[in-house]
Amino acid sequence: LSPALMALERLLLAHQMHDAELGYTQSMNYVAALLLAYMGEVEAFYTFEYLLSSHPLRLRGLFEPGFPRLVEDMFVFNALFRMALPQLHQHFTRLGVHPSIYAVG
Repeated sequence: LSPALMALERLLLAHQMHDAELGYTQSMNYVAALLLAYMGEVEAFYTFEYLLSSHPLRLRGLFEPGFPRLVEDMFVFNALFRMALPQLHQHFTRLGVHPSIYAVG
């Protein structure tokens, strides 16, 4: 493994030990890797934990069972999409294309 991947693995394993209740879930690696691209490993770990636990963005809800924050964000996105681009929204709705198909990575 490259040094960057080893740092990512260490950060995510440290998170699993620090927050065993939540542990690791899919796509945490995207957030962790972005942090590691801009800061050192220790600072990235503490920033990651802050974003999950204390930050007003409430990122923890993106990874909790049932993904409550993601469900909320998709509702808001759909409402904004409907207001900003009503014809495109109506077209997508007619086709059965839900935002979750293209708005979630």
